[in-house]
Parts: sequence; structure tokens; C-alpha cells
Amino acid sequence: FPVTISSERKRAEQLLRNSEQRLALSTAGSGDGLWDFQLDSADYWYSERFKTLLGFSDEQFGQDLTAWFSRIHPDDYVEVEQSYQAHIHSDTPFDVKHRLRCADENWRWFRVRGQALRNAQGQAIRFAGSLTDINEVMLMQQLVVAEREQLQTILDVSPIGVGFSVDGILCFANPQFLQMSRGKLGESMIDVYVDPADRPKILSLVE
Repeated sequence: FPVTISSERKRAEQLLRNSEQRLALSTAGSGDGLWDFQLDSADYWYSERFKTLLGFSDEQFGQDLTAWFSRIHPDDYVEVEQSYQAHIHSDTPFDVKHRLRCADENWRWFRVRGQALRNAQGQAIRFAGSLTDINEVMLMQQLVVAEREQLQTILDVSPIGVGFSVDGILCFANPQFLQMSRGKLGESMIDVYVDPADRPKILSLVE
């Protein structure tokens, strides 16, 4: 019996090492950090990559839920907390974007996704997922929005009427354009702004 038990133990340990190696390779290849929470035993695990994304060494980052949640940006905390609880209690999708305070005290944007494992009674007993760095994408989106708002402000105060159409439909116009043309967004540029006598000629050019 001792020999059999020892052999089985060695085999189990080898399988565990192989599994950990596969997990490490898949994590490194994707660039994502992983997390795995055993809810029934309050055992929290974060991968080395998870900690590295935030600028921490393995020893610097805690092994509880607070290690993550205490670093969530105040403006994002409620959404993350509600999404987290909603998934655990009602299995709604857990996929949120939020900012985390890194080791250098700077904020970075991350996307976190997860899925709970449930027992026969439907209770969440394990919750695991991934952490993806989306900081560059979010900053670019914010820049685009800011530039769009700046352009809109300039056009709103411009004395020149400016309008744009897509497939002949007015999709954008500043107040001056609408005032001068007496048109509305969503209308056909040709039907509203071209004299009926000139429409056949204009349509032939468009075609």
C-alpha cells in the first residue's frame, strides 16, 4: 500500500505541475492576467501576470479580494461591485471596464471578465476570469471624443453654414446651416435643397 500511495501522489503532483505550466504558458501568450477565487473557502489567487500588469511583484500584492477592489477608481467602484455581485447571485455576464491604481500610483484602464462555477443548488462556489490592459485604447477613445466635442463647439459658433450628407441624407449640420437652409437632419439633400427643375440633372451626376 505505501508504494501505491506514493506512486499515486507523485503522479498527482506531476499532473499538477503540468497543469500549472500550461496555465503559465497560456497566460504569457495572451498577455492577460488571471484570477481565481474559491468563494466557499475564501481562497483568492492572482496570477503573476495579473500582478505584473499593475506593477507589483508577487510578494507585494495581497491574496484577498481587497487587493483588487481597494485599487478600483472611485468613479468606477460602484459599477464593478454591482456587476460582481450580480454575476454571483444571478449569473448576469461579468464584463466591465474600469481603472486601477498601479504600483506607481498612476491609473490605468483594464477590462475584467469572469465566470462563476456553481454547485447543484445554483450557488457560486468559484469565480475565475481574466484582466486585460486596455489603457491605450481607452485613452485614444477619450481623445477622439474630446476632439469631436471641440469640433462641434467650433462649428456651433461658426458664422458659416456647414453640413454633411451620407448617401444624399443630411447627417450633420450646424445651427447656421439649418437656419439658412430651413432643412432638418435625416432629410434628402436633393429633395430639400435642390430646385425641382434642377433635380434630374443633379441626380444624373450622382448616378
